[in-house]
Amino acid sequence: MDVAELQKRIDKKNADIAKIEKRIGKWSKGLRPEDIAVCEPFGHCVYGTVPRGSSWSDYHGTEAYQTAVQNYRKYVKENEGQIPSSDDWNKGPNIQELRNAYVDLGEARNTLANYQIQLEKINNFDNAEKIKPMWDFLTEWENKVYDWYLNNAKHYYELEIDYYQEYFEALQEWLNDNVKPDSTDYRAVRQWENDKYRFERNFNEVY
Repeated sequence: MDVAELQKRIDKKNADIAKIEKRIGKWSKGLRPEDIAVCEPFGHCVYGTVPRGSSWSDYHGTEAYQTAVQNYRKYVKENEGQIPSSDDWNKGPNIQELRNAYVDLGEARNTLANYQIQLEKINNFDNAEKIKPMWDFLTEWENKVYDWYLNNAKHYYELEIDYYQEYFEALQEWLNDNVKPDSTDYRAVRQWENDKYRFERNFNEVY
């Protein structure tokens, strides 16, 4: 992934984060500060990926995520009936939707951070002092390798186009030199067919 593609993804992820922050504002409107506070930790952690050798049923997220879930569930249970809520499904306050928005924020922030790390690595490499003889060699090698693949790709395409014409010309020449025996001579016909098969296989290998 080059700088332009990374920057494009960073810009898009920043736009995603802005949308999530609007959701947070929407669902937190009318909630108490302590209601919001129990959801905020989800914005600073991620669920993570399943470790190798584990299954989804055995995995419950990173340690920080599990702590946030436990604290959230405990808080909701202890404050049942006291947390403000709206009857309108599209308006706040709604602590469950707020929690979901913070979960999305944490994931988006993590993805953005990874993109920024990749971009920093590329920029550091581009800005690093290069050993001129080695850099010149690698640059020349890269160009030669590219040309080699390009030329071979063109050659392969030309071979594909000409394959059947070349094959039938070679086959006709072989048939002229190897007349098929009379069908009554089973052994001779069998040998002729084996020779023809070997010719075809050899032609394809060489071609």
